[in-house]
Amino acid sequence: MYTQFDSSAMECARYIFDSDCEQVSYQEYVQDGNDPRDHILYHAAIVLGETDDFAPDIDEYLSIKND
Repeated sequence: MYTQFDSSAMECARYIFDSDCEQVSYQEYVQDGNDPRDHILYHAAIVLGETDDFAPDIDEYLSIKND
């Protein structure tokens, strides 16, 4: 069962995840060569259990970083 804390965290994460502004910010952040895992949108995705869509960006970042 979710606690009030869990419910509030989910609500905050959903707000961030659904924000068009944060989506655009994330795309710009990744295009600038930054680690996708450091962006607030990724952290919101963790809370929501929706990180699968970030895998390609993370893989690309890691492949460039390790070259």
